Amino acid sequence: MTLENHIPFGLRLEDHTFIDVTDVAKGKQCGCICPSCHIPLVARKGNVNRWHFAHSSRKVDIVDQECEFSFFVSVRAMAKQLIDTKLLITLPQWHGRLIERLHNTVFSEDYWITNSHDICLDNIRKEYSFENTLVDIYGNIDKYPFLIYFTHPGRSLPENLLTPELEQCGILEIKLDNTRRLYSKENTANVKFIDELKDFLQHDSDSKQWIFHPRKNSEAMKAQKRLDERIKNHIPPQSHTQEKCKQNVQDSSPRQEKDKNYQCLNCQWKWVGLVHARLECPQCHRDHLYIRNI
Repeated sequence: MTLENHIPFGLRLEDHTFIDVTDVAKGKQCGCICPSCHIPLVARKGNVNRWHFAHSSRKVDIVDQECEFSFFVSVRAMAKQLIDTKLLITLPQWHGRLIERLHNTVFSEDYWITNSHDICLDNIRKEYSFENTLVDIYGNIDKYPFLIYFTHPGRSLPENLLTPELEQCGILEIKLDNTRRLYSKENTANVKFIDELKDFLQHDSDSKQWIFHPRKNSEAMKAQKRLDERIKNHIPPQSHTQEKCKQNVQDSSPRQEKDKNYQCLNCQWKWVGLVHARLECPQCHRDHLYIRNI
């Protein structure tokens, strides 16, 4: 049996609770069944591998193949049981980004939905039907419904949870994929896997992803308005060719002529003339040698 088929938690028949392998008797006396296929389990507590449950069957390889996701099924079952004890959970931050393209310009607008914070659910219900979808955890934060859906290989997120009809709710996905890596690492400190799972549920933000938040739509609408305003007021930059053509037009335009005041030294006649015009007194017709600027 490979480590991938080890089962960390079994369903104890005595009280129908999920139990860590360290808390039961060794071998077939554990009194547990597989949470996935309900075949009896044996508790293996050796000196080499990490302690675990295994299927109690002569055709164990066939059973393991048919019960491919028994590891994740047992982890998911224990996760629901732990959260049902009002476990404090750290939620991740969530921000969105809108992107639009106009001609060759890309516009983007970021918006914040929520910061990271801790929660403790009230009125918790497991395996709850929400809008015709069975969710793992349903509870309340203040006045808002809050849902948790666990995903892992072989169990993806239902699409209708992406756009719930009830907008005043929170939906969180917790990906259990990394719990297998967590379980596979060397357990030098002899820590119970149930304690490692508890810490994972509480603090591993990378495995948590917001699916929906009560402020998501309103914040996205505000961001869309800001983005529309930016696009509306956008002035496209001139290309290098346009700037060069404009400069050439300016350089080839005629210079603006200015007027100047003149006086004839011969007849004392005063007049106004252009700067670059031929200087000649309009009264006595003397040339520029008899004319001065005034």
